[in-house]
Amino acid sequence: MKLTKEELSEELHYNQATGKFIRRIARSNSVKIGEEAGNVGGAGYRHIYVNGRRFLAHRLAFLYVTGEFPIGEVDHINGERSDNRWTNLRAVSNVQNSRNQKKPVTNTSGHIGVCWHSAASKWMAQIQLGRRNKYLGLFDKIEDAVSARIEAQLRHGFHKNHGRTGL
Repeated sequence: MKLTKEELSEELHYNQATGKFIRRIARSNSVKIGEEAGNVGGAGYRHIYVNGRRFLAHRLAFLYVTGEFPIGEVDHINGERSDNRWTNLRAVSNVQNSRNQKKPVTNTSGHIGVCWHSAASKWMAQIQLGRRNKYLGLFDKIEDAVSARIEAQLRHGFHKNHGRTGL
């Protein structure tokens, strides 16, 4: 059975400014009317039960606002997986979603797509396009490698937040 916007609206209210879903109906003793629905799982996404089925809150936000679930993925623009404010969500393809990632924790240069190439004793810049790494060059200065990476990101439509630190 597919969940409809009407069924969702009957059970929950979505505040677009805060990103919170508030219960309108208490279907069990553990659920109270007026409380925020769901909980945040280990991966950082908020999960909400509606009509006995578990949904991701960011996907429910699309259903609530547009009347339909998004076809592809939902990107949290600022990278905070539990921030479901409408202004922080966008429907994207898998490729678009991968172009708005934080800097990996394994990064040692401080810049995404830039690493030290010990055999050449130079800084190497690269960018992942689809499933392939594209080599951008070897550079004497880290600044030049970073510039090459930033230019490639702009040329290939990466989000301006791609490579951000933390969260």
